[in-house]
Amino acid sequence: MKCYKILIAAVLCVSVMTSCTQTVSNTSDEIRMNKWSAKLKSGSSVSFKISDDFGKFQIKSKDKDACVKLSGLCVIDSDSIVIIDSKDKQSYEFSYKLHNNKLKLGYNGGEISLKR
Repeated sequence: MKCYKILIAAVLCVSVMTSCTQTVSNTSDEIRMNKWSAKLKSGSSVSFKISDDFGKFQIKSKDKDACVKLSGLCVIDSDSIVIIDSKDKQSYEFSYKLHNNKLKLGYNGGEISLKR
C-alpha cells in the first residue's frame, strides 16, 4: 500500500511539473520566451528581452560609456517588432527573421544577429 502512495505522489509531481512548462506555438512565442544577446567585434553588447508585453532592447559599449536603451510596450506581428519607448514616446520598428537559435533584427538599413 505504501508503494502505491509513493507512486501516485510521483506521478502527480511529474504531471504538475510538466503542465507548468511553457510551450512554443508560433514565432512570436519563441521570441517572447527567450532572452537574445550578442557580443560585437567592437566589444559592445546587445540584448533584447520581452516580459509580458514589455520589451527591452539595449546596446552597451565596451567601456559602458555609450548606451542605447529602448523599453516599453512591445508588439510583434508576422514580420516586425515594435517597441514604444516609455521615455521618448516614440515607436521603433525592427524587421526580424527567426531561424533556429538566431534572431536577426533589422533597423534603418542595418542588421544584427542575436543568439538565444
